[in-house]
Amino acid sequence: PRMQKIDYEELKRCGYKYDSSVNPAFIPGRYNNLKVPRKPFTKGGVLEIPVSVVTFMRVPMFWLALHLFPKKIYYRLARMCAKRDGYFATYFHPWEFADLVGFAVVPGYIKKNSGVKLVKRLHGLIDNLKDAGCDFVTYGEFGEEWLKLKEENEREI
Repeated sequence: PRMQKIDYEELKRCGYKYDSSVNPAFIPGRYNNLKVPRKPFTKGGVLEIPVSVVTFMRVPMFWLALHLFPKKIYYRLARMCAKRDGYFATYFHPWEFADLVGFAVVPGYIKKNSGVKLVKRLHGLIDNLKDAGCDFVTYGEFGEEWLKLKEENEREI
């Protein structure tokens, strides 16, 4: 199924201050968000914090990429995103950390590096980003800081 468009006004009405549902990439059969900014932006009174993508070809750095890419390449690309954009945002589904090998209905590319292997890859990613000097914060903390910096920059102009 195709991903639905985000109703930012509805999110704001429900009390949300930020969202991180946009993947600014092209995923055939899912979505084409190549015109969506790579960096956070405000829309309908909500701060959208896009999932990180690699600059060239807008390769998405979401959950499936950590399953499929060689881990050293994924780690290098994550550091590159953090340095270039000032943040690295990705997401995972809880079910990915279960051992999916025995489930016939789950495609092989999703089973690859699932369960304990994915937990180890995620721990490796965290260690790698910490070694590169990256800080870890909640989306709320990040959003508040981003909006504060944006406001300061707009006052200077």
